Amino acid sequence: MSHYEIYTFILCLVVFVLLTVLSSFFIATIIKQSIRLTKHGVDDEKIKTEYFKSLKKKKSKMDCIFSFVVCIILAAVFIFSLFVGCSTDTYSSDAPTFRVVNTGSMEKKHKKNEYLVENNLNDQIATFDLIIVYKAPKEEDLKLYDIVVYEVDDIMVVHRIVEIEEPNQYHPNERWFKLQGDAVENPDRFPVKYEQIKGIYKGDRVPFVGSFILFMQSPAGWLCIILVVGAMIITPILEKKLNKVKNQRLIAIGVIKVEESIEQVNATSTEDVEETITDYPVEPEFITEEIEIETENDIEKTFNELLPTISNKLIEYYSIIRSHVERFDGVYSVVDKTIEFRTEKLPIVCMEISGKSLFVHLNADPDCYRKELTIINLSTDGQTEYPLRAIVNSQKDLETVLSVILSIAKKNGLQRKGDGL
Repeated sequence: MSHYEIYTFILCLVVFVLLTVLSSFFIATIIKQSIRLTKHGVDDEKIKTEYFKSLKKKKSKMDCIFSFVVCIILAAVFIFSLFVGCSTDTYSSDAPTFRVVNTGSMEKKHKKNEYLVENNLNDQIATFDLIIVYKAPKEEDLKLYDIVVYEVDDIMVVHRIVEIEEPNQYHPNERWFKLQGDAVENPDRFPVKYEQIKGIYKGDRVPFVGSFILFMQSPAGWLCIILVVGAMIITPILEKKLNKVKNQRLIAIGVIKVEESIEQVNATSTEDVEETITDYPVEPEFITEEIEIETENDIEKTFNELLPTISNKLIEYYSIIRSHVERFDGVYSVVDKTIEFRTEKLPIVCMEISGKSLFVHLNADPDCYRKELTIINLSTDGQTEYPLRAIVNSQKDLETVLSVILSIAKKNGLQRKGDGL
């Protein structure tokens, strides 16, 4: 690449980066506005419709695989185009170089060029073919009808040798070569000296690939690559943030998204959960991490209003616990600053949100689980109906809470819906 091409490349790169940043800013602004509307319930009907459609439509891995393959191919073509652009001037190397033919002077046989038919020369080169150029042989090894790459006025030309003038009185110390394009009626205007010849073409070419390479070498190609890379980085981040808000809103308005993990919980029996719990250490461990204190505004909010403020993981845990306890006949919920699940006579579980943490209060004797449930923070904490208090932070915490709920149900003879027990 010439100094001018390098300068142009850097200048365009800077401009396109700035344009990409500006576009990203506008996209981020739109996403933030969508998040604001979702939080205020403006798009409730829309996100509910999208949610129910997503339940019917299975997510295909082929879409991700296709996108990944396209990006890999695009990146490979771009890198190769840069390599071609940087290697076209290195004809002095023994390694072959690549060149894109962007004229039609060698594309077909002109009817007046009878030597092409007489010598059965069928190695024409079409426009946008990618050819492999090898280092030029010694001067005495060049022969008639070789296709060579020569330089004239800083331009590389790919033409065929149609006449060789041996040294004479006009050029006693060198041979002169007359070149001509196969599709051109007349030879090139001036003869070519050996030092102008940079390489030789031996028939190795890839048709039509050059058009993609030239596009990737152009400012439009650079813009395309930058925009694709920017979209690959920014779009998933913004979509993840927007989907998180949508999921939180769906739960807040009572449309509970039950993940595959819920199905696994529904398919798990009491014995299976208890068997899993017995694999944990038997010595009690108490949570010592610092819990975020509720603000005055949080205290005034209901449980459903606080639910979107916690992480997606904790929202999923809440959904699993809720789905699990609602499997039993006669269970209903009472929502205020907490959400309580109970029957007419039996309190089962009560959940509350404090800061960014999810607490679960269970109607179980702490002494019965002090040695078995090592991940539970056992405390009466003034809860008369729910003396067993837990903080749910992990999958292990979740499984423990579910096992306690199953034990409460089993102890009090609660029946699962549809079991007829």
